[in-house]
Order: sequence, then C-alpha cells, then structure tokens
Amino acid sequence: PHPSSIESPPIPLPLSFGVYAVWSEGVWYRGWLLNDDSKEKRSDHTFLCLDYGFEVSVPLNHVMVLPDSCRGIAPQAAPCILLGMDSPPKSYTILRHTAAILGNIAFEKELYRREIKVTGGVTLLLELLDCPDDKVKEASLGAVINLTHSKEVCVLMRQLGAIQIITELCTLPNISIQISGLCLGILTNALINDTEEALEVFEVYHVYDRLMKWQEEKKEHCADIEGIIEQVLTTISGLRSGNKIVTDDEKPGLTW
Repeated sequence: PHPSSIESPPIPLPLSFGVYAVWSEGVWYRGWLLNDDSKEKRSDHTFLCLDYGFEVSVPLNHVMVLPDSCRGIAPQAAPCILLGMDSPPKSYTILRHTAAILGNIAFEKELYRREIKVTGGVTLLLELLDCPDDKVKEASLGAVINLTHSKEVCVLMRQLGAIQIITELCTLPNISIQISGLCLGILTNALINDTEEALEVFEVYHVYDRLMKWQEEKKEHCADIEGIIEQVLTTISGLRSGNKIVTDDEKPGLTW
C-alpha cells in the first residue's frame, strides 16, 4: 500500500542512522539511512536496501518506522566481488556504514552476534579502531558495545587484547567525548558478561588506576560522562571486594 494509506508512528526528526521502512517505485524495503540529516537540510534521503544491496533516494513522506516484526531478520544482501577483481573500496563512508550495519544486526539477537563473531566481524571492528576518521571509530565502537552482550564475544575480545586496546583509546589525550563514552560502555559490558576473567585482565593492565588518573586530569572532558565512569570504577571496586553482578535483563549491559 502507498505510504499515505498507512497509519504509522511518527518518525523522530532529524533522522538518525538506523533501519527504516522505505517506499520506492511501488515497493517497500528495509533501508539503512546513509546520510545524516542532522548535518544539513535535504529534500531526499538516501538508504541502502538491506535485502537487495542497492541504494534509493526518497522524500521523507516515503519513510516510516520499521515494524518490530521486520527487525529480527538478518539482511539478505551481502557485499561480494568476483574472484581476481579489485577489492571493494575502503572509503571512510563505506567503512562507517559497514560498522553501523554490523552494530544494528548485533543488537537484535544472540544468534546474529555469534554469526558476526565466527565470520571475523569482531576482528574487523577492532581493526577499524585504527582508522583516522572519528565517525568510523564511533560506528565500530557502537557495534562492539552491542556485540559485548554476548559472553562468547567478550571472551574472544579478551583473547584479542581488546580490553587493552579500548582502554588505550579511551584515555588518549585528544580523543572525543563520544569515543570515550563508547569505550567505557564496552569496558562495562566486558565486566558484566565475562566477569572473573575480564577483571584479571583489568588488573594486569591497571585499568582502574588509569581511568582514575585520566578522570582527574581531564575533569572538564569527563563531566558529560561522569555517570558511566563511576559505573565502571564502582563495578571494578565491587568485584575486587567479592561482590557479584546481578542482572535480570535478557541483554545485560549497555547498548548503542
């Protein structure tokens, strides 16, 4: 049916990166927003059709909230190239969208988090943290936050040295507040879902002391994320004292 004949919840504006129901040439698609509407005014919005692999540009009145029944289905399109041809382009935009889509998939189900893990997605996201573009870092960290609801992923990340990598990134002198906050979220999830082993790594790399020192030196920088800093420090202190983390949530930890 045409968008004008459908009752749908209003879309929050400006549009944020995520999956929407998109109407194009008489067909509804699941579309991932590719342009950030908060940066500039646009008459059309560009989406990647997750189940077909092509892009469409549509006006706002052809965009609706995606029904919950359509969110638990993995994208049916996958990037591929012919054997012997050049690799796909590595532009910052493509890397950012790749990380963001992995994050969206990881948010949905434990099965999808395991699929990303076994197909090398966790390693890819950690490698993207070396990208000089902050938006790529933010999208990658957001995906990792959603992935760390899985204990299996937390174990793999610990084995890959991710706790040290995330701590280093979080406390860099000129890092953005958004990146620091995402890093702290990942550290929190690691403690919640891989408690004893993660705490051992935290102790080896002096994560508590480093965060305390960073918080003291960067008081102005840390003001906006004071709550999550205290959450990490309090959790470490409690675990050191033998306290246990108790949660009834199906997806314990923080999400992005």
